[in-house]
Amino acid sequence: MKSNKLFIFGTVLFASILVSSCKPSTQVADIVLTEKVEESILEEPKETFVMDDSLEWKEESFTIAFAEYQGQSMGKTCMVKLKGDSVIVMNDGTLAGKKGDVMAKGVLMKHKSGRMIIGNDRSDVNLDEVGGCTDGPRVIEIEKKIMWIC
Repeated sequence: MKSNKLFIFGTVLFASILVSSCKPSTQVADIVLTEKVEESILEEPKETFVMDDSLEWKEESFTIAFAEYQGQSMGKTCMVKLKGDSVIVMNDGTLAGKKGDVMAKGVLMKHKSGRMIIGNDRSDVNLDEVGGCTDGPRVIEIEKKIMWIC
């Protein structure tokens, strides 16, 4: 019974963190806990998300590809910081704006088109429009070190 209480405590803790991190416009269902806990929910979770603190941020210079100019770079670059599947793209001073400004931030995801995107929600992988001059997530080519912008 002790492990059931620990599981319930962990679930409540996780739910309270989730609720406190939501935007004000986000609606969250009420969480109701009862004394009786079904055995099926005590099984190991099928999916876990753990930030590996042993990984170091890796910084690399990427070439900018301008979508409105058919991918031409015009000598522009940016700084890309990678840690696991997390990515931060920053102005390195070759673009308009301030050096160090964050241009994109999120998680590397494979879009349904097969392209890698910097997403902020799991549903981003199914969006119809990404990259270029759309309002969707940015497209990034890790192997070629190319960041697509408009």
